[in-house]
Amino acid sequence: MVHHSGRCCFFLIAEGDRIRVVENTARDASEGAGIKAAQLMIDNGVEAVITGSLGPKASKVLEEAGVRSYVGVSGNIKDVLERYREGRLETSSGAGSAEKVQQEN
Repeated sequence: MVHHSGRCCFFLIAEGDRIRVVENTARDASEGAGIKAAQLMIDNGVEAVITGSLGPKASKVLEEAGVRSYVGVSGNIKDVLERYREGRLETSSGAGSAEKVQQEN
């Protein structure tokens, strides 16, 4: 996983056992890459974003769209998805706080 979500080359979108690759068309933006990347995730219908880092403006865009964000996550994709599906990740809410959530999977 890349630490800076707004500047990564692509996103992996997990849909059940299937993983879809989506190019991050916002990565080269001179400003607002995080917000544009967040909008790209919303446009792709994601329910949650799992990342190492998420700026406050991108976080707000996702939150307002009802998309959960999990920040400070690292590891390989398989392990991260397993932890998410088991409800072992903490969701971010607001300015850096976190709460444990249980997903319905």
